[in-house]
Amino acid sequence: MALRVPLLLAVTAAVALSGCSQGPPGSAEAGGFSTKSEGPTESAATSPREIPEGAQVGQRAPGGEWTSLAGQKVRLSDFGGKGVLANSWAAWCPFCVDEMPAMQRVADTTPDLVVLFIHRTATESPRAAEDYVARLRQRGVNISPERILLDPEDRFYRQFFNVGMPVSLFLDPRGVIGDKKIGVMDEAEVRQRAAKILPSTGVSPARREESRVQVTQGVRHTVPLGEIQTVLRPDGIPAIDRPRFESAAEAARWLRDDDPVIGLDIQGVRRAYPYPIMVWHEIVNDEVNSTPLLITYCPLCATGIAFDPVIDGKRYTFGTSGKLRNSDLVMYDRETGSLWQQATAEAILGPLAGSSLRRIPVETARWGDWRRQFPDTAVLSRDTGHPRDYTREPYGGYYTSTELMFPVSNRDDRLHPKAIVYGLQLGNESRAYPLEEVRKARVAHDALAGRDLLVVHHPLLDVVRVFDRRAGDRTLDFTNTSGNVLTDSTGSTWSLDGEKLQGNGRLRRMDTIHGFWFSWASFHPNTSIFKAP
Repeated sequence: MALRVPLLLAVTAAVALSGCSQGPPGSAEAGGFSTKSEGPTESAATSPREIPEGAQVGQRAPGGEWTSLAGQKVRLSDFGGKGVLANSWAAWCPFCVDEMPAMQRVADTTPDLVVLFIHRTATESPRAAEDYVARLRQRGVNISPERILLDPEDRFYRQFFNVGMPVSLFLDPRGVIGDKKIGVMDEAEVRQRAAKILPSTGVSPARREESRVQVTQGVRHTVPLGEIQTVLRPDGIPAIDRPRFESAAEAARWLRDDDPVIGLDIQGVRRAYPYPIMVWHEIVNDEVNSTPLLITYCPLCATGIAFDPVIDGKRYTFGTSGKLRNSDLVMYDRETGSLWQQATAEAILGPLAGSSLRRIPVETARWGDWRRQFPDTAVLSRDTGHPRDYTREPYGGYYTSTELMFPVSNRDDRLHPKAIVYGLQLGNESRAYPLEEVRKARVAHDALAGRDLLVVHHPLLDVVRVFDRRAGDRTLDFTNTSGNVLTDSTGSTWSLDGEKLQGNGRLRRMDTIHGFWFSWASFHPNTSIFKAP
């Protein structure tokens, strides 16, 4: 039988759970809670009746404007198309500052989530916020000053919570309150709650599509077993488990400017994974600032894709299974033995069948271009612990030939099989953006699955980027006024990274996959193809 806890005991429980009171030690607020409403006494998601007035789940978040440490005016509604985690914090609250690195790690690996740290400036000076952000930077946690908002009137905390510390509010891409937490969160819980407001992004790494799972002789699978082809023994192509890195200057002694690399830019860290190494290993189990990463490359499909390898709070490590499907890399996780399709990010056979990994954005660029854009980049070293001749190309003329080495389920001759495309899947619709076509267009408007898109060729990296053209409540039109700057229909200018150059604003970048046309077409038989206007 559930017991009804008296108000005084409920407040005491909330104090113990959340760790901090409303104000710093010694303040008039310290040790006290508002008695206007009871705060939750559990760490589970709060039900609407438990949420103070003005912060009900399902309602649109009220307006409000704050000034960031960078001096910009910021509103919760500035990030249309993205989820927002608004966290109320103060440097005097040890539990608040303990959870900030975890929130930033989630933000760094979740393109559709913006984390705003709203500082209770009414309880301490802005200098305290600046000093703590600087200390985090020394620990390798880089929180942009644009994401630290000062609240000298304590409006956010008092309007949405007014009970306990730390406190966080989750807004879905429409600006609607989707979840709320009073109390400290670890990284796994932040990801779990973010998944509730971002159901279509794959934020939940353990998302399972059980309706697609079949069982044959006790084996769980989501694809026909006959499509999985054995080519080598497991780990015949060895993954790199303890990667070492060298400077750009050291790598330039052996890497040629036109050698492709998988480029990673995360948490202020830039890394390059050269194809001449990846072609011999295909998988790197890596991490940045204690954040696990899975870097993969299928040389047959030219697909370089990075993933978050954490599933339900547990890190998984991966190896090459020696199998292919549609000529694409099939990995296996060492913890359960499940097989994973690189191109789809899905477990296709084994105990985890139906689960998905979340992709992390990377670029496939030429080494010379990547190095000029990011001279501070670190580069995967040839000191891998495996004897390989990284100067030799094992696939010869395969990359320009029309021939495939292994069968695929759908052969589409609308483009050269090895034409480089950027594939985009939205809902049930998919489109291939050929690099050559986007080079011609430079900047173009497009639409897919009811969404207005901006398609851009980035000349410095020679890559394609696709953005949602909606910014806040407006759908913008863009022109390319110079090689590296876009101008929208209001006269504002934007970088080719989707960042507004005057004021605050960022376009949502769509998740595309770089690779050969034949590979995209084999997994997306009904795909359309973008043509330059």
